[in-house]
Amino acid sequence: MFSVHGKPIRKIRTFDGDTADYFSNSTRPGSSPLTDIDGDGIPELIIAHNIGNSGNEYEIYSLAKKAKLLTTWRTSRSSVEFMDVDGDGKCEVLAREYCFFGWEACNANTPIPLVILKFDSTKLVMATDLMRCPAPSVSQREKMLVSWRKACDSAEATFKQLHKDDKCHRYRSKPCMFRLSFEIWSDMLNLIYSGNAKTAFSMLDEFWKPATYVSNLEIREDGVEVKTSRETFKKMFLKQLAHSPHLNEIKEMNSNDPLIRNLKQLKN
Repeated sequence: MFSVHGKPIRKIRTFDGDTADYFSNSTRPGSSPLTDIDGDGIPELIIAHNIGNSGNEYEIYSLAKKAKLLTTWRTSRSSVEFMDVDGDGKCEVLAREYCFFGWEACNANTPIPLVILKFDSTKLVMATDLMRCPAPSVSQREKMLVSWRKACDSAEATFKQLHKDDKCHRYRSKPCMFRLSFEIWSDMLNLIYSGNAKTAFSMLDEFWKPATYVSNLEIREDGVEVKTSRETFKKMFLKQLAHSPHLNEIKEMNSNDPLIRNLKQLKN
């Protein structure tokens, strides 16, 4: 199987930056398995190996006089797309970031933000100039906050239904407590990965009042859920983000936010 590339329709223009910003009905796949990844005028061949349910591995070969392997890229539970996003003659890679896979949510609900990668010497790095975009408008922010509230209310209702007959369960709803939905940190990641970390954290502060807590993030060894504050959640979230292989580029895009700027890389 050869991955192909198509001519992009437009650059990213919305905060979420998912594939709809790069693909449309008029996008056409390339007619050849050969493309130029590094812009040196020499075609590259991209070979994809399926590695079962865990995803694919892509080998990128330069077809100069003597073919050589430039780099490999492995995906988890997903495939990637190769296309020239900005029309500069170099082929970018549209892939998924799995830093938060399985974090505080089931696999099906795991946020997996889209990232755009470009070839730099011997590796693929995040194309920050293509991923950066304006922050959402006031009306977009308001819609997101409403969506967050509905998502948390739905999580609370589902939990109550599941435990309506469980008289031994230690957690019961209180006015100052709620259940946090994965939709919140999914939107936050999309904002951060488009250079809008300050907006992400200001929205979190607006949504999550200081005197309230969530009940579904920390669980003791005996199964009792612990009250988690907003500041504790931020620390947990940032620690997980620090495992991203693209942390340097994320920091570059969000250099005006001290929470992101001061992160130190953690190993997976």
